[in-house]
Amino acid sequence: MSAQTEIDNNFSDPDYSTLMLATALFISERSLQRRFKAVFGYTFKEALISARLENAKTLLAKGEKVSDVSIACGFNEPSYFSKSFKARFGYTPTQYREMTEKEEV
Repeated sequence: MSAQTEIDNNFSDPDYSTLMLATALFISERSLQRRFKAVFGYTFKEALISARLENAKTLLAKGEKVSDVSIACGFNEPSYFSKSFKARFGYTPTQYREMTEKEEV
């Protein structure tokens, strides 16, 4: 099982952590952190947030409510979700949902 597969399968769990991934991959947490950065060029947390935000885009494009998407993608705080989404994509989740709704018309 790969690290990315594990992240993709668990992104919705707000408590998912490096310890859980390390346990699933049968390595120490510290070793996971070092290897992750060396292999991928970014941290576990960055990969997890990226997976959550990419899945959020999919749900928002389907017309889901922002607060529901936030929870479904593992964010405990809708405000942190919105801030992270805007930092990553350059627009808020609501703006993205509105843009995709206009494209469907």
